Amino acid sequence: MAKTGKERFVRAVLMFLAASLTFGGPTYLLYILEELAFPHLISLLLGLASFTMGIILFAYLLEGKGKVGAST
Repeated sequence: MAKTGKERFVRAVLMFLAASLTFGGPTYLLYILEELAFPHLISLLLGLASFTMGIILFAYLLEGKGKVGAST
């Protein structure tokens, strides 16, 4: 089934968001929060939450890739 251009664009944006959350969250978000004088525990928990949300979004986006319709 062919996807329209809008669906592909939304999927690409969500994939970029997932990559940003997964890789940027635990690194750059932690750095920014430390510079803003947030408590260390809160910044670590936010970094972990960012990483977790990125992984969940990746799993959701990649879930439909391998599915093939049943041929009965």
